[in-house]
Amino acid sequence: MLDSWIYCIKNKGMELYGWCIMSSDIHMIIGSHGEKLENIMRDMKRHTSVQLKEAISRHPHESR
Repeated sequence: MLDSWIYCIKNKGMELYGWCIMSSDIHMIIGSHGEKLENIMRDMKRHTSVQLKEAISRHPHESR
C-alpha cells in the first residue's frame, strides 16, 4: 500500500494528508495537484488489488 501511495505522490500529483491502515480497512485523506482524483484512485485500486491477490495467494492461512 505504501509503495502505491509513494508512486502516486511522485508520479500522479497525489497529496496524502492523513491515513490509517488496519488489518481489513484503509482510510485516506487525499487531494491532488496533478491528475483528477478519480483517475488516481482508479489506478491505485487496480494496482493494489493485483498486489493484494498475489499476497493472499502466497499466504493462504491469512483470513483477512
